[in-house]
Amino acid sequence: MNEIRKVLFQQRIRNGIIEYFDGASSFEEIAKFGAFEWINMWEDIVPEPFDVDFYSEPVFSRHELAAIEIFRSIWSDTSDATPEDVFAAHKLSQSRHWKKFVGTAKSNFDLFMQRGKFSNEKVAF
Repeated sequence: MNEIRKVLFQQRIRNGIIEYFDGASSFEEIAKFGAFEWINMWEDIVPEPFDVDFYSEPVFSRHELAAIEIFRSIWSDTSDATPEDVFAAHKLSQSRHWKKFVGTAKSNFDLFMQRGKFSNEKVAF
């Protein structure tokens, strides 16, 4: 993949991550689609195996990469601790795993929004 196409792809992934963190910051938003859907959506945006080299500067700062790596661990723990789909915000908010998931998503959204979204069509750098 040439460098321009790679950067555009990274920018689009970054924007998807920001949108994911925005929605995952709310128990109510998670409840609309269900816990399993939010678990699966992360894999659509940040596929496994995780390629740390893909999430590189200048599109991703080292702090953003660290935030993604921490969230991946919380996401995995939350996934493992969720044996059934949940569509009730109050039930999600009672789970320590989902509390950590939502809190970390909110923190990560705030971090990513310090630099904001980048164009999906033009290289920002």
